[in-house]
Amino acid sequence: LDILDGLASALAAAPAERYAWTATRSFVLHRAGRFAACAAMLKQAGALALARDDLMELCTTHSNMASMLVSLGRFDRALPVIESALAVREQLGPAAGVHHANVDLNHGYVLAGLGRLHSALAAMERARDAFHACDPQGTWPTIAGNALAAAELTRGNEATAGAEAAAARLVTPGPQVPPFIVARYQLLRARIARARGHDPQPALALAEAALGPQGDLMQRLSVQAERLAGLPDQAAGEAAHGLSQLQAQLDAAEQHAQAARLGWLVVQRWLTAGDATAAARQVRWLLRPRAPRAIDLLPSTTWALAERALRQAGDERAARRARQHGRTALQREQADPGPSPGLAQPGGPVTAG
Repeated sequence: LDILDGLASALAAAPAERYAWTATRSFVLHRAGRFAACAAMLKQAGALALARDDLMELCTTHSNMASMLVSLGRFDRALPVIESALAVREQLGPAAGVHHANVDLNHGYVLAGLGRLHSALAAMERARDAFHACDPQGTWPTIAGNALAAAELTRGNEATAGAEAAAARLVTPGPQVPPFIVARYQLLRARIARARGHDPQPALALAEAALGPQGDLMQRLSVQAERLAGLPDQAAGEAAHGLSQLQAQLDAAEQHAQAARLGWLVVQRWLTAGDATAAARQVRWLLRPRAPRAIDLLPSTTWALAERALRQAGDERAARRARQHGRTALQREQADPGPSPGLAQPGGPVTAG
């Protein structure tokens, strides 16, 4: 970043190089885990690509920006960005390749975060099929296939029906797949095992083995979170404290959507521990103005947890508001075309990972 910043003053004399500098700086910011700054830089890169009439770069830039906004828990902001990428891709015409398929995958992540699970699954299926056509044994078909499994688990509120649908979608990573993708797969297996009432520890051990002591930070924190989530009810308070610490670490790493997800798990653990005051305090933090939204959780599920915590804490007025928001969220989720019958209602258990 220091090298790139040192070149910034020279760009006034070389405007043609500004796009390359901006795109490169966004990549470095992403690798440094500075997702908010990366999203802002990608917005600049998109404007420059549009000025150059470079539709391919504009499509890719907007797709990548949507991905950053997903990590930041800004799904509402991500939706028009990814829809712009889809519109630009339409102008480009039929084409194969990873970049085109990534637009569908990122669209799926955005839709899932908004609770539009049926539409999200359709977008992810398009991505999976396109990735498979490019390289059937590659990393991207594994990523897309397991994104589908995670979406099924979310759609089923991590109950038995969702677990079975998710298990049917799982794609076992091949030997060439990077360790953090293997760990993500094993974490998903652990969540499915927990939803089925099975022991998640074997899958968690495999996730840890894949990562090693210096592996991907977010995946290592997710393994710790899943272990805490598995503590017995008698240790729910201990789990809540530990999960809160992991939540803070994820927020510090700008993984705000994942941090928010752990935050709702903290609410559930405090409720299990019988501490409604602590649960309600966490709810108010999670629902603060402009707060990021959780990934891998239906909005109606978070509102149901909020209502429960606030009511048990004696804040009936806030609980009624949460209930109304939950009803509105559920109506939106059910309005997404083709809801599947037999899935769990909102407010079911939340698992980490």
